[in-house]
Amino acid sequence: MHHEVSTEPLSLIHSVARNRARIYLVVSRYKKLEALAQNILAKNPNATEVLDRLKQLKDEQDQMEDLWEKKNKELTNARDLQVSHIVCAESYVCLNLPSGPSHFS
Repeated sequence: MHHEVSTEPLSLIHSVARNRARIYLVVSRYKKLEALAQNILAKNPNATEVLDRLKQLKDEQDQMEDLWEKKNKELTNARDLQVSHIVCAESYVCLNLPSGPSHFS
């Protein structure tokens, strides 16, 4: 009996890593924009449009982080489930091997 190991868990691990990298980039870009906006506001406290846009960006960033976190959790759960299925399948195969050294000769 031949048991194929699925590459799906590895693909899911890569998806999780890609999602984390994307989150990092979004947060990094937001922090740069926030610093720029703070500089503008320090020089011109009446720049209310900048303050409004900064608040809007912050809200959008928070929503995006929530969505990415949800997706990351789903991918992590799917990966863990796949790994669990592989372990169970391998255990089943090992338990059902013919006994004795003649099987490996």
